[in-house]
Amino acid sequence: METSKLDDETRKSFLFLHLLHSFESAALIGLGKLPGPEGECKVELEAASFAIDMLDMMKARTQGNLKEEEERYLETMISDLKLNYLSEQEKEAKKAQGAGGETQGEGSDKT
Repeated sequence: METSKLDDETRKSFLFLHLLHSFESAALIGLGKLPGPEGECKVELEAASFAIDMLDMMKARTQGNLKEEEERYLETMISDLKLNYLSEQEKEAKKAQGAGGETQGEGSDKT
């Protein structure tokens, strides 16, 4: 979309939403929901957390300056990403716990 033909307020809103989408995409890549630059989907919780933190910061810093629909969109985006983050964090914990259980099981069989 060519933003130069939009009125100033619409242009700013479009650019702000585009910026939000950039961080949303980064979070989804970190959560393994979208493929990264190398074309693979892999979970990188630290990268996802950073992108979500950036969105949280943007929400705090723009408090009272957003249109109602922009604020609602940002809140929904952050909530959805945080729920996905918690889900992936639980999966990672179960994997780690499962791997730890196998190691303990192998060690106890050997005694």
